[in-house]
Amino acid sequence: EMWTQRSFVEGEGVPGPVGVPVGNKYVGYAWPEWRAAQKAWFKAVWDRKNPYTGMTYAEDPAVAFVELSNENSLLVAWSSGALERLPVVHRRKFDELWNMWLKAKYGGDAAIAAAWSGSVHPGLDPGETLVIGTIAREPAQRSRTEVFPTHRAADLTEFYAGLERSYYAEMAAFVRELGFTAPLVCGTAMGVPIADRQLAACDVIDTHAYWDPIGESTSFNDTSLLSDSSRWLERLAVCHTGKPCTLSEINSSWPNRYAHEAPLTWATIAARQGFDAVLWFAWSHDDVRDAPDGPNGALDIEGRTAADVQMGSAGELFRRLDPAFWSYTR
Repeated sequence: EMWTQRSFVEGEGVPGPVGVPVGNKYVGYAWPEWRAAQKAWFKAVWDRKNPYTGMTYAEDPAVAFVELSNENSLLVAWSSGALERLPVVHRRKFDELWNMWLKAKYGGDAAIAAAWSGSVHPGLDPGETLVIGTIAREPAQRSRTEVFPTHRAADLTEFYAGLERSYYAEMAAFVRELGFTAPLVCGTAMGVPIADRQLAACDVIDTHAYWDPIGESTSFNDTSLLSDSSRWLERLAVCHTGKPCTLSEINSSWPNRYAHEAPLTWATIAARQGFDAVLWFAWSHDDVRDAPDGPNGALDIEGRTAADVQMGSAGELFRRLDPAFWSYTR
């Protein structure tokens, strides 16, 4: 993965590094300077010759996949409102790009006002004009039926989707130029359909799935995955695209008392859905956390004996079950 734990700082040639989510999320879609810094970092780490193997990582068969951007989607961030929590310099950059996109598509205010018809705030709001670039982006997608007409929300969806497609195309070309032939993963499916469809631009469709809140949360439901299995079968249907599909992060978080059911259950679900690989996340975070357990270690399976002893059986179950023989999973 290219830069999940890499954050840029002042002096590295990127605008507004302070306050950007860890992993340089979202801003690379807007700034060429951020994309250049990401490429430079990736090249410095992954294009060097390993002194022990004598190979670059592009030549090393141990590299199974290259992921361009982990859990980093404008469309998902828009859906949750996360884009509006970025520092103001980045919000203004997205505003600038949005107004440029509208000008290229419509040419002027009159054409936009005519296209954005509907019963909810049709046309342009007072003070909005392309002349000085003041046409606003809707803060959060989930509120579009209350704030903006459908046509306006559809345009913003296509604007963000276009930025994602361009980003994936640019980064994929860069990785290929370094000689990598391993399959490329664009990003991670996060349950937002329009965002998940962008992932088909790469070689492999990848997704993450957690039961009960993940490690950053402070509350837990303590319920069984089996109580809501239909939800997961529906959510993971993103992988029925004719491409290889992976679950690169799965877990039932501590302190869920039903976690012992998870390895065999996930193996069954993944086999039923036709996944090609399943990776449990994670064995241990001992090198990055202070406490041996508790919320900081909610994703660690080291020491979860009841689950760990099932991993061999779960692996065999996953590899041996043929989805073609299944019609229903109970």
